[in-house]
Amino acid sequence: MQEATNLECDLAKYLNLEKHVTNIKQIAEKHKSYSKKITFLTL
Repeated sequence: MQEATNLECDLAKYLNLEKHVTNIKQIAEKHKSYSKKITFLTL
């Protein structure tokens, strides 16, 4: 049973990582649109 538990742990870590990466991507996208707006304002 220990092996299955380890697998579940890895899966949970992986899913958390996926969530984290998605959040980073969303933040990056927001940041891009903000910097575009700022660039537009400074023109």
